[in-house]
Amino acid sequence: MMPRFRSAFVASLGTIASAAIGTPAQSMFDRAMVIDREGETHIGAIEAIDFAAGTVVMDNRSIEAAAVLNAASSISENATLATELSPPDSYSTSRLHRIAEARNLGILVTTAGDRFPGKLGKASSESRVAWAHPHFDGLEFPIESISVLAINQIDELVASAQTPVEDRLVLQNRDTMEGLVLDLQPQQMEFENSSGAQIILETERVRAIEFANPRETVPSEPRLWLDEGTVITSEGQLDLMSTDTIMINTFEVPTVLIRAIAFDASEIVPLIDVRLLKRESLGSFRLLPDFVVTAHPDDGPTLPATALSLRDIHLAGPQRLVFQAPEKARRLIFAASIPAAADYNTDCSIIVRNALGSELSRVSLSTAQPGPVNVNVTIDGGSEFVIELDEGANGPIGDAVTLSRPMVLQ
Repeated sequence: MMPRFRSAFVASLGTIASAAIGTPAQSMFDRAMVIDREGETHIGAIEAIDFAAGTVVMDNRSIEAAAVLNAASSISENATLATELSPPDSYSTSRLHRIAEARNLGILVTTAGDRFPGKLGKASSESRVAWAHPHFDGLEFPIESISVLAINQIDELVASAQTPVEDRLVLQNRDTMEGLVLDLQPQQMEFENSSGAQIILETERVRAIEFANPRETVPSEPRLWLDEGTVITSEGQLDLMSTDTIMINTFEVPTVLIRAIAFDASEIVPLIDVRLLKRESLGSFRLLPDFVVTAHPDDGPTLPATALSLRDIHLAGPQRLVFQAPEKARRLIFAASIPAAADYNTDCSIIVRNALGSELSRVSLSTAQPGPVNVNVTIDGGSEFVIELDEGANGPIGDAVTLSRPMVLQ
């Protein structure tokens, strides 16, 4: 089979316009949650923002920010990472229509982790894929910059844990084919199978494609999450055009579309992406307890992407989880709470320990005091850390805890 050149460069998003980075804008968000670089959360109006410096001005004070989550004006100052922030305009007809339309489109994910809802267009050459996005015109991607492409439905996006050896087609009947994608157009595609035979397929027969392109590390650049599922990283061009518009690369993004901002996308690692070394039952509970990952209530079921790529973890039953911290890890943060549907008898603790077993944090929860409580602890990069759900005086039955938006800051 003819090899494909695998470039390390991300997709070109068009001619780059020169832009002054770091110009502050006033009243960008009327209400937001800021996560600072030490893992503390702040609620208020963002009066100014400086992407180059990684700072925001909230209520007349400057904060070194790791991330921003857009929020409704009704959110209280006591909100935690578990709070449903309900972004502005959450239930407007235009917003719901925009999200519904995006869910009926496909999704393209780059090797760097950016996501673009849309549908196939007519590409300028065989080595590129044209993508018709709901907001951004003229998107074209080199094939070697694409990780996964779901052609028809955003929900069909399923990627392997490891990069496949060959490109993998998933057909409408769920059959798969391995080989090399040579050309991809709206009506048909050219494919070389594992035996070296070149075949022409009608594109409508294909449900999704997983490309054998090496995944890139998360770039150390600002990244935006939009409400219809777009995740876009700055290529060094980021400017605040006005109080309600951001220019990223060559695209104008109304701030009302923004769900979240990471000032350095590489600094935030979702806990679900941290290596889990071991999970075992704890104490008198002998069955392996449940461990379920879901979207945060803000992010589902209607939204096609999770803000900051964070998902909640639901633990049911006493258990110990042992993680391997990333080499540059500094802090572990999440909100812990008892689920609303928990047993009336629920009482338990969430404990964080270091590799030596020393206790870094303990939060006691019960039906009477369900939380949520923010947890923010220092962890050692490259070392193990442990999260335990331990039973209380009432025993293990009914013990359950949700870890909301759990992440590691690097």
